Amino acid sequence: MALERAARSGGAHFRYGAHVAKIKIRDGRAIGVDMTPAMIERARDSARAAGLDNVEILQGDAQALPLDDASIDVVISNGVLNLVADKRLAFTEIRRVLRPGGTLQFADIANGNEVPEEAIRDIDLWTA
Repeated sequence: MALERAARSGGAHFRYGAHVAKIKIRDGRAIGVDMTPAMIERARDSARAAGLDNVEILQGDAQALPLDDASIDVVISNGVLNLVADKRLAFTEIRRVLRPGGTLQFADIANGNEVPEEAIRDIDLWTA
């Protein structure tokens, strides 16, 4: 099973949904997780319109994924982690849901240094 964090209005999980069998995902499903009802509905509509019955969109938070432990083969995160307040918790959740030997693929801003409080509170820095 493949998981994409932040389903948005369609996102990459539709490409994965269409091709997930080629990468030998155990049950052939692709799951998108988003926290906003509007984006979830748009993503579900897009999946239906594309005829993808192996795509599931769930409501949830990157810091508390609505998935069982060790239930995911691949976690894909593209431009989401930089928007998460507690990155350590987000990575802990990824590790929790990944099966042993699973894969994390992410493209994002990564910073190993402490971010100053004034930068944390400046939303323009996080959404530019």
